[in-house]
Amino acid sequence: MVNASSRLIAVCNGTKGGTKYTVDYAMKKGLDVIVINPDTLKRDHIPSAKPFAPFTNWFSR
Repeated sequence: MVNASSRLIAVCNGTKGGTKYTVDYAMKKGLDVIVINPDTLKRDHIPSAKPFAPFTNWFSR
């Protein structure tokens, strides 16, 4: 899922498990990540380390 994506939105409270693993992997791969904590409803945005792929060529036209 992460390898075919350019952005991830996840609901995760940070406990060890599949969702946290996916969030960590997406950040490692440089995706734009938004994490919503279900306990506090706080939203964290971790910007991508690379341009948003689908629009990269769009703006150069």
